[in-house]
Amino acid sequence: MYPSRQQELDAIDLLQRTKNFLENYLSNREATITGKEQQIAQLQARCHESALRLERLQKFSDQFFENRQRINSLAMTALDKAIALGDENVVDIALTIIDNEYSKDFFGMMNRTGGII
Repeated sequence: MYPSRQQELDAIDLLQRTKNFLENYLSNREATITGKEQQIAQLQARCHESALRLERLQKFSDQFFENRQRINSLAMTALDKAIALGDENVVDIALTIIDNEYSKDFFGMMNRTGGII
């Protein structure tokens, strides 16, 4: 027994719809994969940028606090000597230097010097 003409047409129609479905699926799959690859590349670029910003922040932070420590150490040495000598002018200068150093805005200076954040 051979299939009827209608059954043959139905089978051909089913195969054609299956072919169209698979072509559509593969096209959508490719677009989805490409979109995900683009998202991954963008995320990787943002992660790299964040790592660079963190590195710059660490360098700035290290320099900022090393300078603060060095200036504070010099001012404290001058303060100790001025107290020992009774020199009120040098005491005032040393205290002003210490006050100025510790009143510096870390984040404000960081943004002004390089826009790290």
